[in-house]
Formats: sequence, C-alpha cells, structure tokens
Amino acid sequence: MKKIIMLSLLFSSLGFSKILIEPYIGVNILGDFDYTGAAINAAKGKSDKIPFSFGGRLGYTKMGFQGGLDLAMTKGMKFDQNTAQKGDMNEFGAFIGYQLPILVRGYVGYTFLGKIDFETGGKFEKLQGLKFGVGYSIFPMVKMNVEYKLYNFGKYELSAASIDPKADADLKMFAVSISVPISL
Repeated sequence: MKKIIMLSLLFSSLGFSKILIEPYIGVNILGDFDYTGAAINAAKGKSDKIPFSFGGRLGYTKMGFQGGLDLAMTKGMKFDQNTAQKGDMNEFGAFIGYQLPILVRGYVGYTFLGKIDFETGGKFEKLQGLKFGVGYSIFPMVKMNVEYKLYNFGKYELSAASIDPKADADLKMFAVSISVPISL
C-alpha cells in the first residue's frame, strides 16, 4: 500500500503542468555576417562590438518538456563591411526544449519574424532562422545559457525608395545569457 501511495505522489507531482516565464539578458559574441546582393558585391563582416541583448520566453512546461514563444531585442550590433553599420535587431519566434533532472536543459528555437534597423536608414527584414541552446543551473533559480544562432535575411532596404529584393544576408553568432525561469 505504501508503494502505491508513493508512486501515485511521484507521478502526480511530475504531471503538473505550469506556465513558464523566463526573462533573460545576455551578450552576442563571435558574430559573422555575409551579404550578397544584386546591387553590390558580396560583403563579409565580423562584429567588432559586443551587442547587448535582452528578452524573454513565455510558454508551458510539463514533465520536463517546454514550449512557447521567444522574444529578443539586441542593441548595438555593428558589422564592418564596405562601410561600418550599426543597428538594433528584433526577433520573435517559438522554442521547444527539455529540462533534464541533472540541472541541464536543451532547447531549439525557430525565429520566424525579425529585422535589423541600421542607424544609416537601411534595414534587413524577413529574418528567419534557427537557434540551438543549452542551459545550466548555476544557482537554484538562475540559468546560464549558451546559444548558436543561424539567421537569414530575405530583404534589404537601403532607404524608403531603394529595395533590393534579391539580397541574401546570413548572420551566425554565439550568445551567452543569464535567465531566471519561473514556473507558475
């Protein structure tokens, strides 16, 4: 009888589903940017400034599985190409993941909406791509996350009148963040 009660308590506690709220702050490092357009020659750049990033995840968690929405804003991205450009990136997507019992979490995200607005007036739009992440609990309520992001931009606009629809830009970077996941 005791075994049945213990097993039912164990499985009932594992089965609780919760709302996940996870704000995070971090930096994007080791960025690599490739741009190919019909109007200009190919340009490559490396980030020479460490962009600051903040955002959050809102989702659902049950028995270790997680899923939901991910919103991030990155300030101060700067890439040296033919001319140095600085801008801010916004990204919105979804994620799924799994929290292991050994304080490690793995997740995959798909960004389906985003853009970079440059100070010079141009912008990259139609951002899409993947991010792969691993998180580790460094304190009871604090996680350190490492992500690898692979993004593609489908449209580049130099100004309001000049659009290069054949432009293709790829952005690859690592990100390190600190998050505080809260399950309600």
